[in-house]
Amino acid sequence: MYVWRCSRDRAWRMDGLYGQFGIVLPEQYACMSVTAHYLGPTTDILDAVWEHIVPPMA
Repeated sequence: MYVWRCSRDRAWRMDGLYGQFGIVLPEQYACMSVTAHYLGPTTDILDAVWEHIVPPMA
């Protein structure tokens, strides 16, 4: 597992294999976990999170 700061919304992210993520959004006072077995590019998952889940939290 790796942990680093995202370039989006000052978020922190923990990455696992095949689309497993922990995402911390301090400005929204939120955190989420994604458990997937996705063999495609995992940026697809992250893009979906930032397109569909994060905007309503603003």
